Amino acid sequence: MKMDATEVAWRQTFEAVAASRRSVYFFASTPVPRDVIEWAIRMATLAPNHYKTRPWGFHVFDGEGREALAAAFEQGAASLGQDPRKARSKVYPAPTTIVVTSVSDPAHPKAMPFEDQLATAAAIENLLLAFSSAGVGTIWGTGRLIQTDSVRALVGMRSPEERILAAITVGYPDPERPLPERPEEDPSLVTRWHG
Repeated sequence: MKMDATEVAWRQTFEAVAASRRSVYFFASTPVPRDVIEWAIRMATLAPNHYKTRPWGFHVFDGEGREALAAAFEQGAASLGQDPRKARSKVYPAPTTIVVTSVSDPAHPKAMPFEDQLATAAAIENLLLAFSSAGVGTIWGTGRLIQTDSVRALVGMRSPEERILAAITVGYPDPERPLPERPEEDPSLVTRWHG
């Protein structure tokens, strides 16, 4: 079936956005405007989730708020036997860090934590793609540090079942540090057709 011009344009636009999304390790100091962050979070919340429970939470640390996150990382690292100074420094490569949480609604009879975590992961991907489309770089951070009690207390976890799925570093890429080329992907290596 032949695609019309609108379909071609939509596909090309999506491909350009998806291909431009990279993990960025070097950032400019220019702050990302609040309206851009709010828009990206709105795009994140368009992710699918069963029963429309909206399991995600977005905790934005920028400006002076980064100091509180750095202190929580420092304390968390100490509790894990890691280098507190190194953990603290993770907050400062970019102007903003967004901690993303996921929790199921205990009042919903069909809500399942695993499904809600998958929905939150889909929201994170939407967030990353939205930022990429606005020329903003990101890196999705995970690991034991962001699960520590000090970070959980800082973001005000809604229940013991709530999980932190990401600490996303957000900022404009440093123009002096070009991004590496993305390797060519071959979908046939990971695809099996049944039918």
